[in-house]
Amino acid sequence: MTRFHRPVTLQGAVNLLQRHALSEAIAGGQSLVPGLRDRAHDLKHLVAIDQIGDLRGITAGPHELIIGGAETHHHIASSQIVRDTLPALSDLARTIGDAQIRHRGTVAGALVSRPLGTDYLAALLALEATLHTTTGDHAIRYIDLKAGDRFLAPGELILSLSVRRPEAAIYQKHAHDAAGYATLGLFCARWTDQTHSLAVIGAGFAPSHMRLAAGQAVSDAGPDMTARSGLNPFAEAVLNRFLHQAQAALQPRKN
Repeated sequence: MTRFHRPVTLQGAVNLLQRHALSEAIAGGQSLVPGLRDRAHDLKHLVAIDQIGDLRGITAGPHELIIGGAETHHHIASSQIVRDTLPALSDLARTIGDAQIRHRGTVAGALVSRPLGTDYLAALLALEATLHTTTGDHAIRYIDLKAGDRFLAPGELILSLSVRRPEAAIYQKHAHDAAGYATLGLFCARWTDQTHSLAVIGAGFAPSHMRLAAGQAVSDAGPDMTARSGLNPFAEAVLNRFLHQAQAALQPRKN
């Protein structure tokens, strides 16, 4: 039988996860609960963290945006702070799953349950994000994404994540017709020095990211990104279309 715990503090949650070997944190539960129902997880303890205030909040600084790990996709999509400072991230969150997943699922849960397939990964790679966890800070671009299927060690929790604020950004997604996940997602950002960061994610291939020098055309990045991710011909065609659209969208406005 699985025991359910609802600690009121972050330290209480950490203590429970460290004390019990077969334990898992649960916030939205959009991936974990179906797995429990189907007997895919052998867990003895569930630790609810959705009401812990230390894991919530969205704040914007001059150079970064910080999002609590327990923030839902809906809150990220509808947050005025996100809309004002990084509208491409608001657009990204709005495309995730269906209404139930958006209202219950959290950004940390998406990274833990589908680390290589979540839409957020494209934004986090392009925006040079840092994960702030109970064990320290981890730069996303230095995590070995091919080493395994988890960002976290057992008992570790994502407290928040911070992303750099670009001058302009766009997220484009080719979604699965039924499930809505990204068969291919491309996040592009333009920085104040007129360099660009690009990241591509999707089903069936490796995520990749790259930085383009000032003056280098976004639309010319297709062959390099295709080779890095091992895209099939269909995904390559979608990527090239997205790159040309991003090139147009990210052109600096003339005064």
